[in-house]
Order: sequence, then structure tokens, then C-alpha cells
Amino acid sequence: MSFFVKCEIPCQVPESPQLYLTEREKAHGRSWLVERGIDPDREMVIGLNTGAGSRWKRKTWEEEEFVNLIHLIQTKLGASILLLGGIEERPRNRRIFLRSTPGKIIDGEGAHPLRPFASLINQCSLVVTGDTLAMHMAVALKKKVVAIFGPTSQSEVDLAGKGLKVSAEMDCLGCYLTNCQKDPHCMNSLKAEKVFEAVASLVGQ
Repeated sequence: MSFFVKCEIPCQVPESPQLYLTEREKAHGRSWLVERGIDPDREMVIGLNTGAGSRWKRKTWEEEEFVNLIHLIQTKLGASILLLGGIEERPRNRRIFLRSTPGKIIDGEGAHPLRPFASLINQCSLVVTGDTLAMHMAVALKKKVVAIFGPTSQSEVDLAGKGLKVSAEMDCLGCYLTNCQKDPHCMNSLKAEKVFEAVASLVGQ
């Protein structure tokens, strides 16, 4: 025999993840950008988190498309770009930086501890990222997010009403394969124009 007991314990569950930065941490992120020529109080800053770890080979979007996206953002929106990532993304971000069109772009240099990294994300008006820690941080900081999905399931992620999910038109999305051999695959099939449409839509809001 089974039975249920109604406890009636009050519980306030937040509608979305929460990440609170101190005023000092917020100031750190702003001063770091200002020292490198970008004032987030005066200009739109779009963060591009270019990596996605090594567990899923096809989780990381193509470098070429990040370069194309930067061109679209700078020519059509006039926004400044902050390249985000960790130590593993340093070479990748440097290559993207060197290939990008003239305009305000900062390489985040990829060596920040977690909370200073969050303080940089906090200075962005919008973040473009894969299914990564940066995505979850941006959502928790209530930033607009364009989230790129491939081998991991986008239906399992809640952007808390602050973002848009983008992916290629493929039947095998969310496969969770660590090393997909398809060509074309989900990441080289997703083009910058589609991601930019999502960026422009959120900026317009």
C-alpha cells in the first residue's frame, strides 16, 4: 500500500539560473575592456565564445564562419567584438582575430579564472556561444544569448526567455556522438548568415 503526504513547505524557485557578481567584479570586467579600447557603457559589445571543449569533436563551430559572422556584425550592426574562451581557445581566437575585418575587436586572451571570466561576459550586450559554460553563465547573468547546437540536445537547455537557439537543418542533431564522421556535418553546415539573423533579431528587441 502506498500513500502521499502533502507537506505544504513554501519554496521559491527562481525562474532562471542566477549568477551574482560583486560591484568590484563588475568593475573589473568593465575596466579590462576599457583598457583595451572598448567602453561597454558607450557601445554595443557582442561576445563570441568560440570553443566548446574537446569531448564532442563536432560541438565547436567552424573558425571560417566565426570570421564571416564578425564581418556581418561589424558592417551591419557596428558592434564591438569580444572573443571569449579558455586556454584551449587561445590559438583559435588569435587566428580568428588576425583574419577578421578592421573594426573594434578584442581577444579575451583566454586565461581568466571563472568569476573574472563571468565579469567579461557581464559586459556583453549579447553572447554567441555553443552549448558551453559560457552559455550558462550568460543566461544566469541575464544576457541575450544566441546558442549554437549540434551533437548535444537543444531541447534540454532553457535560455530563460533571453535567447535563441540555432542549428543546421539535419535529422541527426542531438546525436551525442563524440566523433561524428559525417561530411557535411552539423557544424560546417551551419552558416554565418543564419546565426547573424538570430543576433540581429535579439539586438532589435
